[in-house]
Amino acid sequence: MKLLIFISNLLLFTFPIYLFGNQTNKTEIRNLKILNEGDSVLAIYFDIVNFKKAEHFDIELNAKFQAGKSIDVLALSGDLFGISGGNGKKIRWNISKDIYDFNGFLSLKLKLTSTLGNSFQTEAKLVKVFVNNAVEETENLDPNNELLSDIEWIKPNTRNTTVTQKQLSIQACIRPKTEVSEINLYLNNKFVPNTRGFKPIEGNCKIAVKNEFELNEGLNEIRLEIIDKQGNKTENFILVTYTK
Repeated sequence: MKLLIFISNLLLFTFPIYLFGNQTNKTEIRNLKILNEGDSVLAIYFDIVNFKKAEHFDIELNAKFQAGKSIDVLALSGDLFGISGGNGKKIRWNISKDIYDFNGFLSLKLKLTSTLGNSFQTEAKLVKVFVNNAVEETENLDPNNELLSDIEWIKPNTRNTTVTQKQLSIQACIRPKTEVSEINLYLNNKFVPNTRGFKPIEGNCKIAVKNEFELNEGLNEIRLEIIDKQGNKTENFILVTYTK
């Protein structure tokens, strides 16, 4: 009987130590630092600690405006997918590709997901950013350049616009200088399949690009890419902000 009481007391004493010891050894992100790296770019440094040898991780950046609206973060590079644990990890966020003209604070969190099913999210950090997103005209403006195509947006017909409808119809006119090999359309760097075809229309427009798709809430970049038989590429984009 005394032996059973001794074993019971021993288990009661050692179990909390085992439990709390495991809690302190969970994989997590530490030493998170977020620094401005030039105009409209953030450098995010962090360490992954208490990891297992065969464990790998995916990293996700969650960003919100101070008012609470989430940002669709796309323009990331660096240590993001299938990375091992350890110190000195870094990712870069080119904010100017995801936010148009902003001066204020953003709330940022890093989320870590392990191949072993574990996950961890950091506390939110407020970061002051300034985005002066000057839109560049990327179509061919030189009529004497025989290698590139001219691209004109017909619908929408402005470079930066705001809409309240999730469904968007676009139309662009392409005037190629040489034979076209590919016409590709991208929404936020994701390929949009051609559903309407490429046909000539009345006037001086040799090829018309038409399509319909759903916008993401917030800022959307719609990019048209033309590649000719020689591999020369012309790109042109518009920015459309969708608000409910």
